[in-house]
Amino acid sequence: MAWTSPADIRAKVSRLWDNGRLLAAGLKDESLFPLSFSLAHPSADDLSGRFEESRRWIRELETGAKTATGFGYEILRTEINNRRIGRNDLPTSVTLTSEEDALRLIGKVREASQFHSLAAITLGAFPELRGWLISKPLKLLANAERWERLLAVLDWLRRNPRPGIYVRQMDLPGIDTKFIGSCEGILTELFQATAAGADSVPEPDGRLTFASRFGFLSKPERVRFRILDSRSRIQGISDLSAPVSEIAKLSLPVNRVYITENDINGLAFPPIEGSLVFFGLGYGVETLSSIPWLHGTAIFYWGDIDTHGFAILDRLRSIFPECRSIMMDSGTLMAHREFWVEERSPARAALTRLTPPEHALYEDLILNRIRNNLRLEQERIGFNWVERSLGD
Repeated sequence: MAWTSPADIRAKVSRLWDNGRLLAAGLKDESLFPLSFSLAHPSADDLSGRFEESRRWIRELETGAKTATGFGYEILRTEINNRRIGRNDLPTSVTLTSEEDALRLIGKVREASQFHSLAAITLGAFPELRGWLISKPLKLLANAERWERLLAVLDWLRRNPRPGIYVRQMDLPGIDTKFIGSCEGILTELFQATAAGADSVPEPDGRLTFASRFGFLSKPERVRFRILDSRSRIQGISDLSAPVSEIAKLSLPVNRVYITENDINGLAFPPIEGSLVFFGLGYGVETLSSIPWLHGTAIFYWGDIDTHGFAILDRLRSIFPECRSIMMDSGTLMAHREFWVEERSPARAALTRLTPPEHALYEDLILNRIRNNLRLEQERIGFNWVERSLGD
């Protein structure tokens, strides 16, 4: 068995630093000192059989002790009696009498001083953060250079609950949107640790972003669409991209709405009376749920013939149950055999809103009944086929 070395003693004290106890003790009114460690030391037999080695161990231990360095551990000895060499005082444990001794031993005096200084500033402004500081003292030190700016943001958020402005409009010295962006995680954690962090309101899709959590304005979600009836264009414009909240206020003479994924398909969509086409939404089709006038129209979805295309269709039907699919059938798939490709990461979800023919084709895809990981991308479908399908 190896005997305890000065490096082993430093490692024991370092573990108290690494787990935060050394820094947190003062905040908990807890005293860790005097702090004692037992030593793995030579036995009585070692003293006779390994005498010179034992003496070197003792000298090394004494060289690192407080009596030699002015700080660190003090050595406690026990008398051991050996028949051959008689009585000897052997180091059996060490004691550190103060926090300063421990910090100097592991070279953390400056960091500890910085922690205690910043902790005092923090508790002066936010006494409710004491528990957080006790549990995560090293996280404060990891953010020490920006800590006072973080507190300034927290103070501003406390004084301006749910401000209803963009983060860009929060005007604080030395703080800009890039700073906020780089600190979103720690700011969220600190704010949640205060009483002010309780009123989080998620985004419409259920996500809690930094903006929605603290009541800032989020970048508006924009949706692109084309008006397919030339008589219904808005001041001659047919291709528009606008926030969903603004599209919701439109009043358009539309009785048919098409939804497709590929941008070029949306741009090339043929003219259809009383219709428009949304495109480029992907799995974000839920954004359309807040457009009230859509609920009174016939809705058609055209996606890829692959597992994700059917998953998006299933999701869309959770909002618009009467939505119909177009060009997502076996006939279209088989007519374009030369354009089949491989779907790299197929979905495997159980989809409950597909029609029987759609579900049968979806099962063919997930079970690889036709070909492994089969996919037909919508943009590979012949345009004559598209025009005939839309004319049906």
